[in-house]
Amino acid sequence: MAIPDRIFERLYGYTLGRSYRNDPLQACRDAIAMLMIIVGVPIVLAGFVLVTALFPDVASDREWPTWLVVGSGVILFVWSQRYERYSQTPDLVDRYRSPPMRRRTLLLYLGTLLISPVGAGVVARILVHTLRNP
Repeated sequence: MAIPDRIFERLYGYTLGRSYRNDPLQACRDAIAMLMIIVGVPIVLAGFVLVTALFPDVASDREWPTWLVVGSGVILFVWSQRYERYSQTPDLVDRYRSPPMRRRTLLLYLGTLLISPVGAGVVARILVHTLRNP
């Protein structure tokens, strides 16, 4: 099983265990949105870091970030639609619905969102330093 599949199963189990919007279809859609955020934020940040480090002249243009975010969003949306089928079989993620597993999933989700920008900043500093001082 691929890592994004396992991440999605955890998120789907988390959303099914909530006291609100826990209908299988709504929970599945919420888990897909969370997965897109978890996968998309690091990818977009990596794109920003690479473009600004490798092409500093392009970084001054104000339109490229919009195209990077929109393009990434469209690709992630199309890619993530394969998880809609999970709404038909919510029992597949029962192992992730217990309160301890839900807490762990929430901590992993929030940790990923907090660590991604910090990691991108560190990598950007290293790249800029390496490219300017070969």
